[in-house]
Amino acid sequence: MLVPAIICGVACIVIGVPFTYYWFRISDRWADEDQKRFHPKQEPDRTDPEIRVIGRDDRDGDGGGG
Repeated sequence: MLVPAIICGVACIVIGVPFTYYWFRISDRWADEDQKRFHPKQEPDRTDPEIRVIGRDDRDGDGGGG
């Protein structure tokens, strides 16, 4: 019973590792082709939004929470 389990494990490793390697190689080629076809959009120059920190001294809120 142990021998078939070992054979199955070895077969999964021997077949699975090269299959995964070639699968990722092919998918990388597809991704490169898509990136060449669809260039990333250039974001327009924009200013950073104003960051407002709300602390205990800021009582302009609705006053809820407790």
